[in-house]
Amino acid sequence: MKRRNGKSRGVVSVLEIILLIASIFAFAHILGQSFPSVGAQEIKQCVTAGTNIWKLSGNTLTHISGPSPTKTYSLNQFCEVYSNLCTKGTIAGDNLEICPGDAPKTEKSTLNIPAPAFGSGFLRTPTISNRQTNILPGETGGVPDELDPSKCLTWADEECVQWEKGAGPAAGSIAGKAGGFLKRKIAGDLTIGNVLANAAWAAGIYVGIKFVGGIIPGINPALTQAVATSSAIGVFVGTTAADLGLKAGLIGSTGLGIAVAIVIFVFTYKEVRFEQVAFTCNPWVAPFGGENCQKCNNQEFPCTEYQCKSLGQDCELINSGTEDSLCVWNNPRDNKPPVINAWEDVLTVGYKYSPESVSSPPDRGVSVVNENREDGCVQPWERLTIGITIDEPAICKMSENNAASYEQMENIYWSGGISKQNHSFTFSLPSPEFLESKNISLQNGGEFVLYTRCIDRNEQANTGNFVFRYCVADADLTEPQIYSTSINNGAYVGFGQTEVPLEVYVNEPAECKWSRIDQDYDAMENEMSCSSQSEQRGGQIVFPCATTLTGLNDYPAENAYYFRCRDQPELKGTENEADRRTNQRSYLYTLLGSRSLVISDVGPNGTIRDSTEPIAITLEAETFAGAAEGAAQCFFSATGETGTFVKFINTGTNTHSQRLDLGEGDYTYTIKCEDSGGNIDEKTTSFTVETDTQAPIVVRAFHEGGQLKIITNEEANCVYSNNNNLGCTYLFEDGLSMQSPENNRHQTSWNPDKTFYIKCQDEFGNQPADPSACSIIVSPFSIK
Repeated sequence: MKRRNGKSRGVVSVLEIILLIASIFAFAHILGQSFPSVGAQEIKQCVTAGTNIWKLSGNTLTHISGPSPTKTYSLNQFCEVYSNLCTKGTIAGDNLEICPGDAPKTEKSTLNIPAPAFGSGFLRTPTISNRQTNILPGETGGVPDELDPSKCLTWADEECVQWEKGAGPAAGSIAGKAGGFLKRKIAGDLTIGNVLANAAWAAGIYVGIKFVGGIIPGINPALTQAVATSSAIGVFVGTTAADLGLKAGLIGSTGLGIAVAIVIFVFTYKEVRFEQVAFTCNPWVAPFGGENCQKCNNQEFPCTEYQCKSLGQDCELINSGTEDSLCVWNNPRDNKPPVINAWEDVLTVGYKYSPESVSSPPDRGVSVVNENREDGCVQPWERLTIGITIDEPAICKMSENNAASYEQMENIYWSGGISKQNHSFTFSLPSPEFLESKNISLQNGGEFVLYTRCIDRNEQANTGNFVFRYCVADADLTEPQIYSTSINNGAYVGFGQTEVPLEVYVNEPAECKWSRIDQDYDAMENEMSCSSQSEQRGGQIVFPCATTLTGLNDYPAENAYYFRCRDQPELKGTENEADRRTNQRSYLYTLLGSRSLVISDVGPNGTIRDSTEPIAITLEAETFAGAAEGAAQCFFSATGETGTFVKFINTGTNTHSQRLDLGEGDYTYTIKCEDSGGNIDEKTTSFTVETDTQAPIVVRAFHEGGQLKIITNEEANCVYSNNNNLGCTYLFEDGLSMQSPENNRHQTSWNPDKTFYIKCQDEFGNQPADPSACSIIVSPFSIK
């Protein structure tokens, strides 16, 4: 967010001062109401019967001669008392003699009161007030139609005390007189016109201040709102109070208006700080370098190329499309080889790393120690997992021989030669007895060393090795372990299948048997064919044993088999046969029976129409029963020939779908599905594709039973208009809907005085191509 500098803040402050000055003018308007002056254009001429002479001193008129009682008035008071004798113009000496200032009374003059400095626009001539009608003690007589101030017999404090009989209002109680006074003030001084005028003034001031505050950049909207509201309400209250007669200086209408304005301002103005912020939209430019590339590898889901590139211009995604995808810094200035350390998290439970003192720097490494043996050696044939972690993604090799460089090492890779930051390796070690039986002599007294080097993306390789050192125990004290099977444990088998070939993978050379019941190894009936040659399965060294399982039953059977093995087959028939280890617990293996797989539904069928070319259709299939309640993989082919089947894009459950975009024509597709038990079913579906680009045609129009009825050549919706000025130039959605008792029959009420401009649209949105055309025009005289 940008902060305004001192210069801009100064400009805003000046503009806010201007806004405050505008409010002062509003208050001045209140003052103008309480201290009214009369400009030359607003002077009222006052005349009276008889020969009365009034002396003018400033703005004060004093009666000095004539039949009227001696009295002193201000000009405004004078006009109020003699309001029924006032007319627009200037005061001239017709029947009224006026002596300006201290001039002799014989000098008559024309009275002109100059307009005040504010200008006449800020002044109001007080409304005519029937002050002579005030109800005072001693008033008698009825209320005449018009009150004549000359009928006042006595005056006191500018009020008529005694009227001639029948000249004043009726006498009454003090409360009644007071109420009458207020009523007459509201009905006289405060007219509806006054209230509307006051409201108009207030509204004008409010709008004016809001407008000024709105067009000046940087003005605080809260200040503008508070000043506008308080000024408008203050002006309205002040001018209305003035109309009611509160004219006692600042403590009267002006004071009330200002006080109300101040109170309103205090309660409405809230200090709010506003800052101007400029936003611009520019093309995204990734940061230079690649210091943040690693952040992409720390999220829940695999990093994508877009995410990787957005973190830095030197970021690059490697192993894309695999679970090993990584965002790395492709830093051409990187001239350091990878730094290798032992990976603690993947080490087999019961083992630990111990720092290894190497004799040939820059080599470094660890010893792998078995915590369950005093000598710390690895148990023969036990599956062991070790790992390395690197400070950057790299490809790593391992070797039992210490080569001179990375390039000269054997091509035995960690992680299959993938560039990663973490690598693991699982293996098992043969017993010394096994090696001896193969005429292999142990080197270094049964101690092994595994050398590792890595190379990064800039071809910087380790000059020294990271070494894993471990030893293998002399005696094999563990039972053989079955790691896995060629068919997953708990898998389904096909419907009607009674036997299945199977391989089990053992961690060491062994002899194995199986049985349908759990019993000792020697009691098991079925022997397996086991190999003494190792294989690599899933990155592990294993020894396979093969057999054929028989006696399989269909759903809902769970076919259970029990396996046991005995190790060190090379000792069979020797004096050391007693040293062989046999499984004390069976390996339970289960195969589930299934039902036949059925494709219960395929589609589409029949005719498929649309208004486009080609038309998008969805090939569908549903399966049930089978090996897993209908879950299957489905394929489709336009010919049904072997090798032409393509897998559905959405499959693997019991519903399968594939979008196809086809032109007009007849089609037949073969659909084949197979479940996890090997059950297969096959069905075909045929359909026709048609393209409909024609608008519906009205084939008949007639008048029947007070209804206008039309028939179209296909299912459609129809609308109409009776506007002769528009004719057919209206949109379909703006028309009046016709009723459709049948899909191609439409009707509406007949009116012989109107023409019907009808448009029809089919289910594909086809309607007259020209928006100003109709499907048909029907009038009482003709059908076009």
